[in-house]
Amino acid sequence: MLVNSKEMLQKAKEKKQAIFQFNINNLEWTKWILEKCNELKVPLVLRGGSGLSNEILQKCVNAGITKININSDLQNIRNCAIREFIKKNENIIDPRKIISSGMEMFKMEIEHKLNINNSIK
Repeated sequence: MLVNSKEMLQKAKEKKQAIFQFNINNLEWTKWILEKCNELKVPLVLRGGSGLSNEILQKCVNAGITKININSDLQNIRNCAIREFIKKNENIIDPRKIISSGMEMFKMEIEHKLNINNSIK
Protein backbone atom coordinates (compact mmCIF):
# COMPACT_ATOMS: atom_id res chain seq x y z
CA MET A 1 0.00 0.00 0.00
CA LEU A 2 1.36 3.42 -0.92
CA VAL A 3 1.00 6.28 1.55
CA ASN A 4 2.19 9.84 1.37
CA SER A 5 5.08 11.03 3.52
CA LYS A 6 2.85 12.88 5.98
CA GLU A 7 0.86 9.71 6.73
CA MET A 8 4.05 7.68 7.05
CA LEU A 9 5.58 10.15 9.51
CA GLN A 10 2.34 10.37 11.52
CA LYS A 11 2.07 6.56 11.81
CA ALA A 12 5.72 6.37 12.86
CA LYS A 13 5.07 8.94 15.58
CA GLU A 14 1.98 7.12 16.87
CA LYS A 15 3.80 3.79 17.03
CA LYS A 16 7.04 5.40 18.30
CA GLN A 17 8.93 3.98 15.34
CA ALA A 18 11.71 5.39 13.22
CA ILE A 19 11.28 5.77 9.48
CA PHE A 20 13.24 3.11 7.63
CA GLN A 21 15.25 5.20 5.19
CA PHE A 22 15.15 8.17 2.85
CA ASN A 23 17.59 8.44 -0.02
CA ILE A 24 17.91 12.17 -0.49
CA ASN A 25 19.73 13.85 -3.32
CA ASN A 26 18.61 17.45 -3.02
CA LEU A 27 18.49 20.14 -0.38
CA GLU A 28 14.73 20.75 -0.63
CA TRP A 29 13.88 17.16 0.33
CA THR A 30 16.44 17.20 3.12
CA LYS A 31 15.02 20.41 4.55
CA TRP A 32 11.42 19.16 4.27
CA ILE A 33 12.18 15.84 5.98
CA LEU A 34 14.07 17.58 8.81
CA GLU A 35 11.19 20.02 9.33
CA LYS A 36 8.54 17.27 9.34
CA CYS A 37 10.50 15.05 11.70
CA ASN A 38 11.02 17.99 14.07
CA GLU A 39 7.37 19.00 13.79
CA LEU A 40 6.11 15.47 14.50
CA LYS A 41 8.87 14.79 17.05
CA VAL A 42 9.98 11.73 15.07
CA PRO A 43 13.64 10.72 15.46
CA LEU A 44 15.81 10.99 12.38
CA VAL A 45 18.87 8.81 11.82
CA LEU A 46 21.82 9.70 9.60
CA ARG A 47 23.25 6.54 8.08
CA GLY A 48 26.79 6.75 6.80
CA GLY A 49 28.06 9.36 9.24
CA SER A 50 31.56 7.90 9.26
CA GLY A 51 34.16 10.19 7.76
CA LEU A 52 32.19 13.37 8.37
CA SER A 53 34.06 16.26 9.93
CA ASN A 54 33.30 17.39 13.48
CA GLU A 55 31.78 20.57 12.04
CA ILE A 56 29.38 18.61 9.81
CA LEU A 57 28.42 16.30 12.69
CA GLN A 58 27.57 19.33 14.83
CA LYS A 59 25.49 20.81 12.01
CA CYS A 60 23.59 17.52 11.68
CA VAL A 61 22.73 17.53 15.37
CA ASN A 62 21.72 21.20 15.22
CA ALA A 63 19.49 20.42 12.22
CA GLY A 64 17.58 17.77 14.19
CA ILE A 65 19.37 14.49 13.48
CA THR A 66 18.89 12.37 16.62
CA LYS A 67 21.19 9.44 15.75
CA ILE A 68 24.33 9.37 13.62
CA ASN A 69 25.82 6.04 12.58
CA ILE A 70 29.63 6.13 12.82
CA ASN A 71 30.48 2.45 13.11
CA SER A 72 33.10 2.48 10.34
CA ASP A 73 35.01 5.27 12.10
CA LEU A 74 34.89 3.38 15.39
CA GLN A 75 35.98 0.07 13.88
CA ASN A 76 38.86 1.74 12.04
CA ILE A 77 40.15 3.35 15.24
CA ARG A 78 39.83 0.08 17.14
CA ASN A 79 41.59 -1.87 14.38
CA CYS A 80 44.46 0.62 14.26
CA ALA A 81 44.90 0.34 18.03
CA ILE A 82 44.93 -3.47 17.81
CA ARG A 83 47.54 -3.40 15.05
CA GLU A 84 49.72 -1.08 17.12
CA PHE A 85 49.37 -3.39 20.14
CA ILE A 86 50.44 -6.39 18.04
CA LYS A 87 53.52 -4.52 16.77
CA LYS A 88 54.58 -3.65 20.33
CA ASN A 89 53.68 -7.04 21.83
CA GLU A 90 54.67 -9.65 19.26
CA ASN A 91 54.88 -12.43 21.87
CA ILE A 92 51.32 -12.06 23.15
CA ILE A 93 49.07 -14.63 21.51
CA ASP A 94 46.00 -14.47 23.77
CA PRO A 95 43.23 -13.20 21.47
CA ARG A 96 41.36 -11.71 24.44
CA LYS A 97 44.29 -9.43 25.22
CA ILE A 98 44.81 -8.55 21.57
CA ILE A 99 41.16 -7.71 20.87
CA SER A 100 40.62 -5.87 24.15
CA SER A 101 43.65 -3.68 23.42
CA GLY A 102 41.54 -1.63 21.01
CA MET A 103 38.71 -0.92 23.42
CA GLU A 104 40.33 2.07 25.13
CA MET A 105 40.72 3.94 21.83
CA PHE A 106 37.20 2.86 20.88
CA LYS A 107 35.82 4.34 24.12
CA MET A 108 37.88 7.52 23.75
CA GLU A 109 36.52 8.11 20.24
CA ILE A 110 32.93 7.61 21.41
CA GLU A 111 33.50 10.10 24.21
CA HIS A 112 35.07 12.53 21.72
CA LYS A 113 32.07 12.26 19.35
CA LEU A 114 29.63 12.76 22.22
CA ASN A 115 31.52 15.84 23.39
CA ILE A 116 31.51 17.29 19.87
CA ASN A 117 27.75 17.14 19.89
CA ASN A 118 27.34 18.43 23.45
CA SER A 119 25.62 15.18 24.33
CA ILE A 120 27.50 14.82 27.59
CA LYS A 121 28.57 17.51 30.00
